Formats: sequence, structure tokens, C-alpha cells
Amino acid sequence: MTPFSPESLSPTASSHLSHLQADVNAQIGPEDQYLRAGNLWKNRKNTADQKLIWNEIKSKLSQAHPRPGLCQYCEYDRSSPTEHFYPKAHFPERAFSWDNYLLICGICNSDCKGAKFAVFSPAGADTFVEQDAKPFPPTDDAVLINPRTEDPQAYILIDLGTGILLPTPGTNARGQKKADYTINLLHLNKNDNLVRYRKKAYSGYLQKLEEYANVRDAADYPALLSALAPAKRVIVVRGRLFDSEKQRLLDMIKSDILDDPFPSVWREIKAQSQLIPHIADLFRRVPEALGWA
Repeated sequence: MTPFSPESLSPTASSHLSHLQADVNAQIGPEDQYLRAGNLWKNRKNTADQKLIWNEIKSKLSQAHPRPGLCQYCEYDRSSPTEHFYPKAHFPERAFSWDNYLLICGICNSDCKGAKFAVFSPAGADTFVEQDAKPFPPTDDAVLINPRTEDPQAYILIDLGTGILLPTPGTNARGQKKADYTINLLHLNKNDNLVRYRKKAYSGYLQKLEEYANVRDAADYPALLSALAPAKRVIVVRGRLFDSEKQRLLDMIKSDILDDPFPSVWREIKAQSQLIPHIADLFRRVPEALGWA
């Protein structure tokens, strides 16, 4: 996971959500609110105007993320329609809150998270209870990490050599429980594909960063060709001015880095850049890459 902060909704969309939430809040008692929220959610796209509003919501959630279109939890599978961070089953008062929405893949949302949701109880404590069948939690102090309001890197470290997620060293008891709960609830280490692909992402990022450094150091076309992986050499256009062609290739490699899945791996590489000699050397050669999001 990586933190992200979408821009505000249009006045039309914002007003529409406020109207729906006011309808929910007007119900007498939490059970009626829960039932009303579920009914309004089910029918939220009944008209063409409503569909436009929910398309805007999904677009702004997607475009604000470092890798638009990917699940904002696992960073691998394609995201599904808009889902809730605070489940509407437990928090109907947040069912139509803009800041409660994420784009999550079906595996993370339905297979892993579902209506499970843990809260620290009492709020601010380091003890928590998980809600499932019981609908209305005692607090809203979430144990699950929320990438819209928190930086997951403050709680979770990626072991770059193995692809395994671990609690960040030095975190307090609350922080460790947030990390463990998030990792376990979403099966972020249990899914062998995710672990394997995070490990591959690490190798891929380093390979491309080294390729970028070698291309930038190239002084002529032969050096430029040898700097590229064999499969990429066919894309070099030798009829262009050398500096122009080199810049085009640099832009392409940078774009490839910023398009790769698992942006959290890229963030972790930068965070650990001074701890691993080979990575430190690459960033000395390409210091501006530390600013690439």
C-alpha cells in the first residue's frame, strides 16, 4: 500500500453524497440506518446522472493513486468498483462519505476483508476487537491501515530480498498490531503470487534504474546500444540527433519505472537506499530518481 490523497469532488457529486448520507442519518436507530444505507448503495446508479457522479468518484480515486487502476491494497490485481474503508454494515453513518472510499480488487474486498473490521477499544488503546457478525463497533479507531489518511510505510516494511511484509522496526504496540492485522486480514503474505511479484518488482526496478544510469552515461550510439537490454535495442532510432534520442530513451525508462506495479516496493527501495551498497551507488548516479513518485 502507498498513501494517496484524491482531490475534492465536484460540487454536484459532493452535494449528492451529502444528500444520500443525510437520508441515512435521518433513520431512527442504527439498524434502520444500516438497512437504508444498503438500499441506497444498491440503487446508487439507477439514473444516467447518478452514473456520471459515481464515474467521477471512481476516476478521482484511481487517478490520485501512484498506479491508477490497481488495487489500493494489494497493488497487483485490477481494482473493482468503489468500496468502503469503514464497512457500511458497521458504519452506516459513513456509507456516503467521500473520504471513506477506496478502489479495491475483488480478492482483497470480498475474499479477505468482507465485513471484517477491527477497532481499538477503547479508542486510543492498543487492544482491539474485530467486528463481523456484531454490526456496530464500540469505536471508529480503525486497526486496518487506511492509505487515504495514513502512510502504510510508517507501519509496514518490505523485506526487499524476499518480498515479505513485516512490521516496521521500532513501532509501538498499536503500530505493530495495525501492521499485523492489515497484513493478515488482506493475506498480503499468504498469497504466494503477491510475495513472488513483490520480489520480482524489486529486481525489475533496480534493473531499470541501472539501465537509466547507463543510458545517461552513454556518449555515443554504440555505448547507448550496449546500455540497453538486447530486446530494447531495436527501438533505438539512429537517424535522430544523439542527444534527442538519448533523452527519449531516458523518458521511456523513467515512465516504465513509474508505471510498474507495486509502488510500495519503489518507495521501500528509496527508503533503504543508503542501507544497501548497490542501491546507494545507483542513486548516487541518478540522484533525481529519489524524487520520482
